[in-house]
Amino acid sequence: MTEAEAAGLVCERMMAAKKGAGASFAVVDEQAADRLLGSTGLFSIDRQRCLGVVAYWLAPPSRGKGIATRAVSTLCEWAFLTVGLARLELRVDVRNEPSQRVAERVGFMREGTVRSSQEVHGERIDEYLYALLPGDPRFGNRFRPPRLVFVAPGVRVERGWRLNNEMGAGYVGILSVELHFPENGSLKGKRKFVKSAKEQLRRRFGASVAEVDHHELWQRAGLAVSCVSRGYSELEELLAAAERYLGAQEYELVSTERRIVSLED
Repeated sequence: MTEAEAAGLVCERMMAAKKGAGASFAVVDEQAADRLLGSTGLFSIDRQRCLGVVAYWLAPPSRGKGIATRAVSTLCEWAFLTVGLARLELRVDVRNEPSQRVAERVGFMREGTVRSSQEVHGERIDEYLYALLPGDPRFGNRFRPPRLVFVAPGVRVERGWRLNNEMGAGYVGILSVELHFPENGSLKGKRKFVKSAKEQLRRRFGASVAEVDHHELWQRAGLAVSCVSRGYSELEELLAAAERYLGAQEYELVSTERRIVSLED
């Protein structure tokens, strides 16, 4: 996967989370929250059918330790009890035996084979279809849940998970901006401006920044700037300061939109 494809996937997951059509979590080390072990989440949520599609992966050093089983089990309990879903599905490559074992340890039941379901690295593959219902006898969160991090639009927000799904108070701020580079004449020149803006926003304001729009245009860029704070007023000022900084640069700040979300919502 190229960097551009990875960025596109992140933006796609962020938009799904914003619309309530998906939810992605990072699995991190309890002793070092900045150490990423893997990810799990609901790739899609169909609220009309009360159906969610589960996905997960682990970095190679984290495999074989029961981490994926605990993370997916915690995710499924959250999906049933908090989101209110009635059925969870996942698909696993028929050749991926470790991933199949994770699904089966959590309690998923294999329902069939989906032939030539998708193309991976230029090859059509078959996948097993697994499903889990809240009343399935083998399902139950029998494991101490790992630390999960919720992927909100443009930022990773830490959640200290327990089985009752409580979490600490705080706020996520999202500043969406459109930049105009009137004197720029190439994508290379635009990338230089965008890279500088990202680096300065991260250094000055501790922000997470993603380019989310106008990728193909030379003179336009859409950025999502996200910050986290325990205080609403503090976060408001942080977003305002980031906006003032962008407005004072040699390029033009065409439009802005601020949004603050409580982690208790």
